[in-house]
Amino acid sequence: MDLTKRIEGTRPLGNEFLTWLMYQSVAGEGQLQTEMGPVEVWFEDKITFVSPFAGGEVNILKGESPAQGEEAVTAIHQGKQIEDAKLSVNLQGRRWDFTFNGPKFLLSGVKVPSISAETEFEAVIDRFDHLGTIEQIMRALYHNYLKLRLDAGKWQAECRVIERYFAR
Repeated sequence: MDLTKRIEGTRPLGNEFLTWLMYQSVAGEGQLQTEMGPVEVWFEDKITFVSPFAGGEVNILKGESPAQGEEAVTAIHQGKQIEDAKLSVNLQGRRWDFTFNGPKFLLSGVKVPSISAETEFEAVIDRFDHLGTIEQIMRALYHNYLKLRLDAGKWQAECRVIERYFAR
């Protein structure tokens, strides 16, 4: 299988990861456990849902806590997938805000925790450290998702729980 086909074949995992993350965030009141310790994840301001079917209908939900609204539940019931979402992630009292694109596994518009460096050089180094940390956090969250996803029995049980939650 060539690289292009392999990449295209895994593209839906990003959408599924975002849906799983949204469920974990809403049902767990933002609290998720990772190998890095407890992490808070909130879906803020905007979520973009896209239909994978012909026509590719797009719904953009905006406002405070869009993941907790009925519109998000309706979009999932209609088979729409989360393409991107604005997230807020907290670890050990530090907060990052960014947009995460699921199919591309891309973080954009990253706002890092405040930097209190004495020199410009130290500020640049701190910013790079914060960018590395948010990458590690997202990797840890994705690792949790993959551990479930790759265990057929656990994934089926997780899907049943998620389906019951969104059937509300």
